[in-house]
Amino acid sequence: MKKILITLLLGMFLISFTIAYEPHKQNTDLEFGFTSNNATSCNVTVANTPYGVLIINQESTKSGQTFNNTINGDNFSIDGSYCFNIVCSDGIFYESGVICRDINEGGIVYDEARTNGSIFLIFILCLFFVGSIIFLVINDNYIGKFVFYWVSHLLLVLILFISWQLAVEGLFGTTAITVIFKILFYVAMISVFPMIILSLAWIFYIHTFNEHFQKLVDKGESPETAFNIANKKSGGWRNGQ
Repeated sequence: MKKILITLLLGMFLISFTIAYEPHKQNTDLEFGFTSNNATSCNVTVANTPYGVLIINQESTKSGQTFNNTINGDNFSIDGSYCFNIVCSDGIFYESGVICRDINEGGIVYDEARTNGSIFLIFILCLFFVGSIIFLVINDNYIGKFVFYWVSHLLLVLILFISWQLAVEGLFGTTAITVIFKILFYVAMISVFPMIILSLAWIFYIHTFNEHFQKLVDKGESPETAFNIANKKSGGWRNGQ
């Protein structure tokens, strides 16, 4: 009879925890709440983290039947799964539970379908990137080289951006790879601006050269002579002559 009574009392002492591994953004405070029908106090005791067991020992704030906690974001410096052990009491009996979170840089829910689609897109973009590099090398036409250079560069920017986002979602399992893709993406993006200026200067140079070359040919110069004269003149422009 005594065992039955204890069982009934424990059954009445209910705690509602969110056990699912929901995502949370790295290095940001974690706020969570849970409810208990009869508990008068709750305490977050320890956390199982990717870098070991972390002692929390934080008393929960009670509001009605709801208990709330805020865990400092400094505890979430590494990607991975974090589980917080919580003990509640009504003054006589104790009950425990666990709340878990998946920490990644973006706090994004891992979606297998979207991730697989992104990987497939990266594969296609890589094929186009390799093809554009090949055409850039074998193409003798300066306009063709110009076009394929920019196609290659923009494809590289897209590949790095998508790879970075996959890393943010925690696909690669390490912050180091996320940082590498992030740096490479920013380098590729920043390099676009000086390359635009250089491209405009190059277009102006080619236009001026062709215009001078055509004028010489129209005056009766042979194409070879006109080319040499225009090329020499262009060298003089570059040298400030």
